Amino acid sequence: MDAARPYLAAFSSRFLLMLQYRAAAIAGFATQCWWGGIKVMIYAAFFAAAPAAAATSPLSLPRSSPTPGSPRRSWP
Repeated sequence: MDAARPYLAAFSSRFLLMLQYRAAAIAGFATQCWWGGIKVMIYAAFFAAAPAAAATSPLSLPRSSPTPGSPRRSWP
């Protein structure tokens, strides 16, 4: 059992390091989703508050929130 102790220590330290990295990655993803949802709600509120202005706006609500994975485009 003494021969396996260094391997167990290396495995446990590597596991804890990767667990910390994954927790930070999940927290970053959750933060981006949270703020993205708030941004979409703000856009929806602006477009719902002034339908006449939204009709003449060069930016529509579907164009204001890109689908996940799509590249951001500049104006037409």
